[in-house]
Amino acid sequence: MAYPEPGYNMPCRKTIMARVEKLYNDCSASTKRELSKTPYVAITTDCWTSMNTLSYITATCHHIDEKWDIKSHVLTTEKMEERHTAENLRTALTTIIAEWVGDSSKVSAVVHDNAANIVKANDGYDWESVNCFAHTLQLAINDGFKAVTSLERIIGAASKIVAHFHHSTPATHCLHAKQEQMTLPKHSLIQCCKTSDARNLELRDEYWRTMEEITPVLKLLEVATTATCGERAVSLSVVHPVVCGLMNQHLRTSEENSISFNTFVNAVRKSLEDRFKPSDRDRAHPALVTSVLDPRHKKLKFVARDIRDAARSHVEDLHQQEKTRTDRSTVPENTEVGKRESAMSFLLGSTYHEDTTERSELETYLMQPAAHFDSDPLLWWKAHEEEYPVLARLARRYLCIPATSVPSERVFSASGLLVSRLRPRLLPEHVNMLVFLNKNLHK
Repeated sequence: MAYPEPGYNMPCRKTIMARVEKLYNDCSASTKRELSKTPYVAITTDCWTSMNTLSYITATCHHIDEKWDIKSHVLTTEKMEERHTAENLRTALTTIIAEWVGDSSKVSAVVHDNAANIVKANDGYDWESVNCFAHTLQLAINDGFKAVTSLERIIGAASKIVAHFHHSTPATHCLHAKQEQMTLPKHSLIQCCKTSDARNLELRDEYWRTMEEITPVLKLLEVATTATCGERAVSLSVVHPVVCGLMNQHLRTSEENSISFNTFVNAVRKSLEDRFKPSDRDRAHPALVTSVLDPRHKKLKFVARDIRDAARSHVEDLHQQEKTRTDRSTVPENTEVGKRESAMSFLLGSTYHEDTTERSELETYLMQPAAHFDSDPLLWWKAHEEEYPVLARLARRYLCIPATSVPSERVFSASGLLVSRLRPRLLPEHVNMLVFLNKNLHK
């Protein structure tokens, strides 16, 4: 810096860290004030291990503000020295919620992967426990791979081929030259860790045919994953419609396809059916509840009638609970019973003279035509909030829930740039501050 700007004095390490800490304190206080004003939030969480073998737990928060925009924040990236048991994860999660959200009743759901420890850690709470859709879909794909024995060898051989190009600069140059010669796009080679069954770099013709058949199905499943991984749009409500579309429109077998293809598709279909079938007929899955509250999918045409009725009945119960909660919060503090009219009005309630045959708010909402599937449900609710006030509060509670835990996993990429071999002495609390500022400072 002495050459381009001779008069500039570089701050020392202590000065930089003091500024970072002050910036973190100001930004975290602003985030806490924002979260204290919102009625409901959803949490995503995941654990990861840094390059210096330190274990961290990350939590992100999502809510819908007064303008019906989805807001996201990274709450914390804390070092977790204990084993990742259900009890330790439960303690870490409740501590994070108590620090950042305060009242745990404001947490509508916690989204996590399918690991048994984090699933058990979320048992017994009032909030919804939601498995990551992307992880569930990957498990179904893995079940398809296991059903076709030749795919294990194909994946292993393909991994060794990719590793050969990664470790050989001349081979990579030859690949790029061949791509230019054949006017093909320069796709990047992706490494897969499954190499145990690969004995050589050769792939038989039947393996190439199998890959050509299955690749379109994998691309289709990739599209389904990408469509549910956004943070700025409602995503949980599309999980069941997407699964239904996959099952009814795309994951089909025929006699014209090979045995390997049909076996793979059938295995993926069965895995999806098992993983998304309702476990409790009386309590709808949060994804189905969110679908009811999404004006695009509220008709629930993608599920059977009994599941549809159960979901609507559960939403009716939630509607009544939300209405009761709202009525309690609006009861006047000092009620005068001296006047007969005000006393009777208070005791009998405002609904005493209402027509009992009138449709409920939920019935009226469901009777209206569904919105187009390309429309924005948040804009719809922004326009109809006064028409359906109680349902609108339920919509804020459920539509903010992400379909995946990808928001937490995205933090890993930013953290990987910070916790590297070039910064081995970076303290975990400073990692938390830098990640927090990187994700929240300019929001």
